[in-house]
Amino acid sequence: MGLLRFLKAAVTACVFVMFGMGNIEVGAGQTGVKSGAEEVKDKNAQKETDKNNCPLDPPKKKGAAGVMQGGKLPEPIKGYSTGPKVKGNSGAKGHPVVEKLYDNVRKDRRSVFHGECAEASILCKIARDVCRIPDEGLSDADIEDGIGKMKDVCNGAKSSVYSRKSGYLKPCEYSCQDVLGELGIKAEDIC
Repeated sequence: MGLLRFLKAAVTACVFVMFGMGNIEVGAGQTGVKSGAEEVKDKNAQKETDKNNCPLDPPKKKGAAGVMQGGKLPEPIKGYSTGPKVKGNSGAKGHPVVEKLYDNVRKDRRSVFHGECAEASILCKIARDVCRIPDEGLSDADIEDGIGKMKDVCNGAKSSVYSRKSGYLKPCEYSCQDVLGELGIKAEDIC
């Protein structure tokens, strides 16, 4: 009778796994099958944990908030679309290395918000505070060296931007996509 029960449980577990109805859990003397509801519950619990560990504060009023982390960045770097811009009419100061990165984007690939986004604000902070590239008195060669430093520090980093209204935002097509790609930064929903 014990062998029959074992075989029935084994066949049931195989059917569940084959048809995506659950995962076999084996460990600490425990065997069984997770139901679809249990899997959803586990995934939701993981998402909640990720949100609780998210280094990003939501935008306070309007605009977007972003964060970049990973690569060789010492800590998550936050920025807002209302912060320093590469170009724009806010009067906030950008950074010449980041301006050059955005200038390198072909004109026909620039978005309406070209250089006025959270990604540009974060990249200005990285150039200034992490790479320690000065804001003024840079020659063309200094700017190219600065881009090299940015690539070294940012390669492998992840970037996420969120708006108060719509949640996760993909990078502006094509402005930020091109700049993030040049630096080796991957855009994804990390919060």
